[in-house]
Amino acid sequence: MMDPPLPNIHPLVWRTQNLLGTSMAYDLQQAGKSGIVNGRSYTAWYIGAGDDTPWLHNVIGILSEAASVRLATPLFIEPNEIPKSYVEKMMDFVDPWPGGWWRLRDIVEYEIIMAEGLLKAAALHKEELLLNFWRMSKDAVERTDKGQPYAFVIPAKQHDVPTMLRMLDVLMRGGVEIHRAKADFMVGNRLYGAGAFVVLMAQPYKPYAWALLEKQKYPDIRQYPGGPPQPPYDNAGWTLPLQMGVSCDEIGEAFEARLEKLDEVPYPKTPAGQGKAAYLALDARVNASFSVAFALLKEAKAEAWRTKSRTVIKGIEVPAGSFVIRSTPEVKTALPALLEKHHLAVLDLPDVEGLAKAGLKLPRIGLYQSWRGNADEGWTRYLFDDMGLAYKTLHNEGLKGTKEKKPDLRTDFDVIVFADESTAVIKSGQRGGMPGGAPGGAPGGMGAPGGSSRPPTSTTPPEYEGGIGQEGVDALRAFVEKGGRVVTLNGACDLAISEFGAPARNGLSGVDRTKFFCPTSILRILVDNETPIGYGMPKEAAAMFVNSLALDTSSPPFDWDRKVVGAYPEDDILLSGWLLGGENLARRACVVDTKYKEGRFILIGIRSQSRAQSHGTYKFLLNALFYPEKE
Repeated sequence: MMDPPLPNIHPLVWRTQNLLGTSMAYDLQQAGKSGIVNGRSYTAWYIGAGDDTPWLHNVIGILSEAASVRLATPLFIEPNEIPKSYVEKMMDFVDPWPGGWWRLRDIVEYEIIMAEGLLKAAALHKEELLLNFWRMSKDAVERTDKGQPYAFVIPAKQHDVPTMLRMLDVLMRGGVEIHRAKADFMVGNRLYGAGAFVVLMAQPYKPYAWALLEKQKYPDIRQYPGGPPQPPYDNAGWTLPLQMGVSCDEIGEAFEARLEKLDEVPYPKTPAGQGKAAYLALDARVNASFSVAFALLKEAKAEAWRTKSRTVIKGIEVPAGSFVIRSTPEVKTALPALLEKHHLAVLDLPDVEGLAKAGLKLPRIGLYQSWRGNADEGWTRYLFDDMGLAYKTLHNEGLKGTKEKKPDLRTDFDVIVFADESTAVIKSGQRGGMPGGAPGGAPGGMGAPGGSSRPPTSTTPPEYEGGIGQEGVDALRAFVEKGGRVVTLNGACDLAISEFGAPARNGLSGVDRTKFFCPTSILRILVDNETPIGYGMPKEAAAMFVNSLALDTSSPPFDWDRKVVGAYPEDDILLSGWLLGGENLARRACVVDTKYKEGRFILIGIRSQSRAQSHGTYKFLLNALFYPEKE
């Protein structure tokens, strides 16, 4: 694997992985199969893939990959077409592939030999593997590793309790042991209340709990002394509590507390009799409130508003942006099942007289999907599906129309979302940089036969080529002029800037890697939560930076306006991962709400829904969908 290894993983994992992998390579070589490279390219730091997660459970996980044949098409590769790095002999590549024909059958044969070689090696070392699994788990309980905390404490009081409970579910499904405090307890000078959750590190799957809950600090690795940074393969930081907006404290010292081990996540029972008053309120700080509001708007045809400022009702704080819904018979019928499903409680309101609020209607959502294949668009669909938000997928023709018929987008949509993708792909279908790709040009696999050959002749049907074109840009402009909202995520923000003249510029454009570098890390941002796109957010939040933007806003032309919703602070920007040249971010915007004529372009210059994991910043996107109407 690539350096650096994640420190949390037991050294026996790496030794055993090398033992088994070498045995597989030996069997391939013995069978006369050339072109075998091992110990190269793949990450030992980021643990978010299927081959990596076992390591944190004291289990061996091995990745194998064979060069492509473009599905099942035989390839003939001339020797001179093979990259130099796959021609020269090296100690991890002692028998380079000479070129010639490469077929699907070759892949099958290589993979069968590898699979059988792994089974043979595991059988030969069966007792050792079983003993080592026990030994590593025992070490996790009894041994204190360098830098190991005593525990992580998750207070019961949270900004978004259902999301915190969802995080506990993620941990428990991964085998993490979680305790709950039966009484108040002290750690140093801090008091934690009864009900706090405690993850003790002395447990068999300590590496997993530790790796997910800690703040990562990626080492400063350079290509050569004083040279540019060496990009990691994937994430430099992924701290789960930061991503999910959950308060979680790392505790270094031992402490006394009355704890009980949990067998399941303690989801609260929804109080009976809720929603009986004339109105009800849903807390904007809770992501699940958006799911319930959407369902009530769609299924119960609810009459709804969003509060415009923080209000205290019956001694209970109702933050700005909370949903206020009239309790009609249809709402009262639908509400109990929704509250039980989402583990929510509502605030009953006898009346809303004097409550500052703005109208809300069911959002008609469109999500653009290019024909290039965009993982970020897939994760956005996943988020919408997971939250029960109905939407319609829009392809190129849906935006630019046909020769016979031009679309009137405003007739069918209130908001259109563009996931992280370059303007070149969106407009023309051509690759123009990879704003949503692997950070820093991450290396791939072996790639010798399939990766170095001549580009294939395109056989793609014409209807799956190209982008939205100028016709699509013009249709979007008309859509916004008539009151529609266009939401651009991360790299897609350039579409709003370059094609529509949104009053912002990416201050990182053209900055050399030696001056600024931040590979997929978590950064601190400041949020204006009294404005619609910031509703329900805390004043400070953690944002996933993945080839993201740092926006310079400016005084706009007469038909534009802008509001900075999220910005990077002056200092202490890095929360988890790796950041060089943080001064290039300081005081620049990352989320900007711009008004153009009757509509809006909303620039979310971060991965606010990164891999459907960054629940803590979902609300930037959700608020863009549930934008309150004008008074």
